[in-house]
Amino acid sequence: FYRESWVDDWYPSKSNKQEYWERGRGILKVFYEETKLRPPKPKYVEEWFRMRIGESIFVGKIDRGEQTRDGLVIIDYKTGASRKIDKVEKEQLLIYQWAAEKFFKEQVADLQYWFLENGLEKVSFVGEEKDVENLKAELLEAIKGIIAACLKNSFAEIDRQVAHRNGVCEYRYLEL
Repeated sequence: FYRESWVDDWYPSKSNKQEYWERGRGILKVFYEETKLRPPKPKYVEEWFRMRIGESIFVGKIDRGEQTRDGLVIIDYKTGASRKIDKVEKEQLLIYQWAAEKFFKEQVADLQYWFLENGLEKVSFVGEEKDVENLKAELLEAIKGIIAACLKNSFAEIDRQVAHRNGVCEYRYLEL
């Protein structure tokens, strides 16, 4: 399946392509060994959710949800090396917690990132209700900002403001 699914037309060199091929095979071996030792019992795999936030609809997909006696364990896979969870990654899992509780009507026992590059390392936490509520408020404000930018056609001005605060956007060349 790995061989059949492999896409090899974007690598800058043959050696780079081979490096990624080997890295991918190593990740699959690590994952296989984990599942051989502890066979998964997923309740949800690549499961879509759809929720209302304000006047908008928020859509996403959870990698995996395992039912345990304590509740649902939500797992998201990262093919890179293990690292500390940053704000964006934490928010991703908090969105999944919100979806599990609201859309799937599940009690969440744990949120986990599985880093697979250098062996399997699991990093986990569970958000508190206030964390989820704060995230929903941030998302609602972002959605309102996007709607306002669409109505006023002010994306270029917003981009200039963000660039002034944070430095040049690496994707600005796409506007040309």
